[in-house]
Amino acid sequence: MAEVNGIPNDPARVAELDEKLKYIQETDPYEGFDYQAYPYVPEINWGGSHSHLAEMVCDIRPLLIIEVGSWTGESARNMAHELQGLGLTDSRIVCVDTWLGNVDCWTIHSGGHYPGLKMKNGHPTIYQQFLANTCYENMQQYIVPFPQTSEIAALFFRHFGFKADLIYIDGRHEFDFVYRDVTDYYKLLTEKGCLFGDDYFVGPVKAAVDQFAQEADLNVVVVENRYWHYECRYA
Repeated sequence: MAEVNGIPNDPARVAELDEKLKYIQETDPYEGFDYQAYPYVPEINWGGSHSHLAEMVCDIRPLLIIEVGSWTGESARNMAHELQGLGLTDSRIVCVDTWLGNVDCWTIHSGGHYPGLKMKNGHPTIYQQFLANTCYENMQQYIVPFPQTSEIAALFFRHFGFKADLIYIDGRHEFDFVYRDVTDYYKLLTEKGCLFGDDYFVGPVKAAVDQFAQEADLNVVVVENRYWHYECRYA
C-alpha cells in the first residue's frame, strides 16, 4: 500500500478524501473534454519543472497536495509524475486557481492583454489549456482543478475539514496576498505536513514568508534563493 511519511495510508483517510473531493468536482472535469483542440503548451523557465518540487513530494510522500496558483499546470504535473513514480496511486493534487490571470496580465501590455491569457470570446482560456496539458501527460488521475480564489478555497477547505500533507504556494506575489495565503494554508496542514513555495527572491514574497515565520516561530529553509519552505514538522 502507498505510504505517507513512510506510514501506510489509512484506508479510511483515502476513502474520506475521495468523498470530500466530490465537493470540488461532482463529475470528472476531464470527461468529454477535447484536449486535442488545444496544443501542448508547457511553461518555460517558470520553475515548475524544477527537481525541488519532486524532492519535496519524495520526502513527504503526501496523500493530499494543495497547490495555490497553477496557471497551465507545470508544477502540478511535475509533482504528479513524482507521485506516479513513487506508486502513490491514491494521492491527489488539488489545484486552486481562477485561471483568469493576475493584474499584470490585464495592465502591463499596452497593445492588449497578455498573450498567455489566450482570450476567446472575451474570456481567458487558461483553464482549458491547464486541462489539455494535464491530458497530454496523462495525469488526470492525480490532478483535481478547483477554479476558485485562494481566499474562498481556504474557507472551503476549512469548512469541509480538508488537511493536506504538502501545500505549495505560488499565487499572487503582492505582500498582502502572500501573507494571507501562508497564514490561511498553514492552518490546513496535517500534523506532519509542510508548506512551501516559489519566488522567494521576489521582495514582497520574501517579506511575507519571513514575517509569518517570525510570528509563528518557524524556520525558513531557502533553496537556490528561489524555493522556500517552513522547516517541516516531519523531520
